[in-house]
Amino acid sequence: MTKIKSSVVHRLIDELPNQTFVLMIDIASCWREFATEYSHEEKSVAYMNSASLLHFESLINFLAQLNDNPQEALSRCKQAAPLQFQLASIVIDNISYYTHDNASYELLFKILRMLRSRYGCSVMTVGFGLDFYNGVEQSFATNKSYDIPTRLPMSYVKNMDCVLQRDNASTARVVYTKNSMP
Repeated sequence: MTKIKSSVVHRLIDELPNQTFVLMIDIASCWREFATEYSHEEKSVAYMNSASLLHFESLINFLAQLNDNPQEALSRCKQAAPLQFQLASIVIDNISYYTHDNASYELLFKILRMLRSRYGCSVMTVGFGLDFYNGVEQSFATNKSYDIPTRLPMSYVKNMDCVLQRDNASTARVVYTKNSMP
């Protein structure tokens, strides 16, 4: 896990009110240690990591179940949060693992909006930038122009409130905020 991801999530949790929890959906299997270390009496981290998450449809189904039957959905987590705590934030890492069409991401965004509306929670998805796809010394780089440096569908990315681009292991910068681009 990079220093910047850890730092952003630490800050997210530190700023949450007591009696809340973060749902960490870990597709890349790198957050388990963090989740166990960061649960306290006042705040908690529910940790979801499953081989089923390797399928985009399973992620969609889990999130839909979280909306319809939160107790059942949270019981599937490898580390649960106290049910009396309020869901304050959802972190999905690594959304770049999935390669699907725009319609699939539209469905994901619709479900995330539904969860935000129901729980009042924030949502953070983490994905790779073009530097990951372009290979060592940009050997796989293409001339295609991207508004935002990622291969995630722009219709999905431009619905985010904010997009950060990692500069190195410890710093990132804002490359997009909603309504900042045409």
